[in-house]
Amino acid sequence: MILLGEGGFCPFIRSGSCTVHEYKPALCRLYPFYPVNKRLLENLLRLPQDVEVVKHGVDEYVFFFDEDCPGVGEGDPVDFEKLLRTFLEAKHLSGAFNTALKL
Repeated sequence: MILLGEGGFCPFIRSGSCTVHEYKPALCRLYPFYPVNKRLLENLLRLPQDVEVVKHGVDEYVFFFDEDCPGVGEGDPVDFEKLLRTFLEAKHLSGAFNTALKL
């Protein structure tokens, strides 16, 4: 889930600074990239031949990105494997948290 504040912007940005940076949520650490299991997309759209695919076990993931992010295409190359690990760790923790709530 992405929280959007007034005007569609992050509600945690105040005076140009992130107010939750110390506890940066996984979604923020991934931004502007969003991993999606490739299997979920196969019947929905045709992926380009040169799409970056990151494997994790038997699953394959592709990354979408926010084209409006001013930093896209700038800086060092993106480590998609590291981003995927961040995503999977957060997903695992979220699942464990939700399971604990049900107990």
